[in-house]
Amino acid sequence: MKQNIEAKLKVLEDNRSKVSEQIQNGEQLLTKAKADLNAIQGAIQVCQQLLEEEKGDKNDGTKD
Repeated sequence: MKQNIEAKLKVLEDNRSKVSEQIQNGEQLLTKAKADLNAIQGAIQVCQQLLEEEKGDKNDGTKD
C-alpha cells in the first residue's frame, strides 16, 4: 500500500511540474501575443491617420 501511494505521489509531483511549465510557457505566449496585438493596433492607427490626411488633402483642392 505504501509503495502504491509513493508511486502515485511521484506521478502527481511530475504532473505538477509539467503543468507549472505549461503555465509559464502560456504566460510567455500571452505576453508576446499582447505585444503583437499592440503593434498591429498601432499600424492600424497609422493607416487610418494616413487615409484621413489623404481625404483632407483632396477636400482642400490639392493634388497628390
